[in-house]
Amino acid sequence: MRVELQEVKGRNTSEERIILKVNEDCLLNFYFIFNTKKLPNDKISKSVKHPFWLPKKEVKKGDLVV
Repeated sequence: MRVELQEVKGRNTSEERIILKVNEDCLLNFYFIFNTKKLPNDKISKSVKHPFWLPKKEVKKGDLVV
């Protein structure tokens, strides 16, 4: 995986942010982030909310994206 979720800080607050770790050089515009919810029995909802397509930006291995 070239980009992976490292951490979510400030969960459920107005300061919530996502930290992504870059494992290989790549372009961010091939990724997007969205939220959904966990259903009973550990299933994941198919409902996609607040999608955010990452901007066209070249990133290098070891970079953190907030």
